Amino acid sequence: VAAAALIDPQQFWLKNIINKYQTLCQLSLDVISAPASEAYAERVFSYCGVLTTGRNNRTAQNLNRRVFLRLNSTV
Repeated sequence: VAAAALIDPQQFWLKNIINKYQTLCQLSLDVISAPASEAYAERVFSYCGVLTTGRNNRTAQNLNRRVFLRLNSTV
């Protein structure tokens, strides 16, 4: 395996680039942490649909919290 393949992109940006290009570093960390597929986004929309189907607008106030809890629960 080549040495370049062993470099962690996040650590590279945090160690080498953050002091010189802070805004660019923040953008790169957002891009690096983005999921490689759309499956996560589709799962979020699916859960939103499940949580709001047949309900009134009152549930929209807590929808963000409920989706977060459902996606991050280990049960």
